[in-house]
Amino acid sequence: MRQTFLLIAMIICFTAIAQPSGERVIVQSERGSCPLILDSKAVNVRDLLNNIESRLKVLQLKAAQNPELRKELQPMISELAALIALFPPEIHLVPVDIQIVKAIDEYSFDFIIVKMAEMDDKSRLEYLQTAGTKEFFDMNQIGQLVQLFDSTQSKFEAVRILRANIVDPENAWTIRDKFTSDSDGEKCIEIIFSWEE
Repeated sequence: MRQTFLLIAMIICFTAIAQPSGERVIVQSERGSCPLILDSKAVNVRDLLNNIESRLKVLQLKAAQNPELRKELQPMISELAALIALFPPEIHLVPVDIQIVKAIDEYSFDFIIVKMAEMDDKSRLEYLQTAGTKEFFDMNQIGQLVQLFDSTQSKFEAVRILRANIVDPENAWTIRDKFTSDSDGEKCIEIIFSWEE
């Protein structure tokens, strides 16, 4: 998420404030799907910049008003990642540091790993339901948590529990090597970007 917000912040620095208007369409990318407001059916850089800017303003407002609204913030973060994936490769942006949420620190994360290593899968899932949802995690940490589980279904369930607390969903592809089959890895990525219960 850090890299995504760095890109978005620089986009805002380079563009004038403009609100999107026009036709609403749904676009798809490898990182997810997102509704766009377009002036025409063709997706252009200006449309993307306007859409990203408007979403970032909403995200910043929510974070300023109540930093605890994790489950409302994270779907918007995923939408921003989907929009970034649509930028033409020739668009180069200089990153600027901006953070709204951060992953749990390594010391606290190591404590969770040690504690969960002593449990069976059922207890691990129960632990994540209570303690795990109080923290944010990056995809590297999610991968380490997933590796603790014995069954594939338990790994899926762990990701389902924590998906609203992932700070960098654009790196979801890194979870693939935590599974013995490519299809299981792809299914896990789908779970990360799915918001249905």
